[in-house]
Amino acid sequence: MNNNLRFGTSGIRGLFQEEIDTNMVMKLIESISLSDLGSKFLVGHDSRRSCILFANILTSGLSYHENKVNQIGFAPTPLVAYATRKGDFDLGFSVTASHNPPNYCGIKIFDSNGIAIDEKTEQMLQNYSSEYKFHPDKFGRITFDEGIKVDYSLDIMKRFDSGKKKFKILVDCANGVTGDFTPLLLSKMGHKVISINSHPSHLFHGHSPEPIKENLSVTTTLVKNSDVDFA
Repeated sequence: MNNNLRFGTSGIRGLFQEEIDTNMVMKLIESISLSDLGSKFLVGHDSRRSCILFANILTSGLSYHENKVNQIGFAPTPLVAYATRKGDFDLGFSVTASHNPPNYCGIKIFDSNGIAIDEKTEQMLQNYSSEYKFHPDKFGRITFDEGIKVDYSLDIMKRFDSGKKKFKILVDCANGVTGDFTPLLLSKMGHKVISINSHPSHLFHGHSPEPIKENLSVTTTLVKNSDVDFA
């Protein structure tokens, strides 16, 4: 496979070990370190084992170049963007393949404002990747602080007033990392919540994460045969 960095419409993404592998992650680390994009980074990931692997490589590799790195573990992509801006990080990395099948992996990069890096920055990183070469004995600091997750939930609750009317809601988390957030958040807002597929799994046991009709047949049947207001 071609190990050069290749950014698509939403970061770097592809089949694990076929289109994206650990060598590509190492090249990304080196490109970031050679650039002038900062030295304080945040890393979050989804439930895929490949994404957990890449997140750990990113965390260790960026630290290897005297950078400060905070890893927040399981985190939906919007949380990574939020935490990058809120925590005053230079870049945030969401290691996820989103709605793609389990054998995919990917990395989305956010700037200090929590916005996806632009094409100019992507091109710069791709150019730097041709200079891939490690420099030993340079270590920064790694932290594992997940406190930002509480701030994220509180800010959502402040921003969206649920009003007096409360609902009965079915939440299908598709075995992704939102299972740690959405059901609890809606419950705290006063709604009655029924959650399914809320346990994070790298195999997405309930159904494929792609939200299409055939993958949501059980969910739609539950909605039709129960007294929930919506799902």
